[in-house]
Amino acid sequence: DDDRDGVGNALEWVLGGSSATRDGGRLPVASIDGSNVVFTFKRDRRSLAAGTTLAIQAGAGLDAWSASYPVGATVTAPVTITDNGDGTDTVRLTLPRGQDSRKFARLRVTLE
Repeated sequence: DDDRDGVGNALEWVLGGSSATRDGGRLPVASIDGSNVVFTFKRDRRSLAAGTTLAIQAGAGLDAWSASYPVGATVTAPVTITDNGDGTDTVRLTLPRGQDSRKFARLRVTLE
């Protein structure tokens, strides 16, 4: 986190930011859409490079991530990718709220 904004360099790279500027506005957003929780972020397509692994992890608490959804060049439901035509994709995970009083999601980025 070279710019000390609380966002790791690898995450900033995937989100199209820079390790030299504060990029908090690029962070993923969670919202409610009817009976679903929606986790959305914009991905820079250059981050599809070999050695980069992305996954959206979700769970009912911050102490256990019970589900993991890989995000690569292609995805499977409940994740969708929309090509924005500008070198970025909008990635969206939609999960039913179900009986959980809370749902949490996070984006995990691994660089090898």
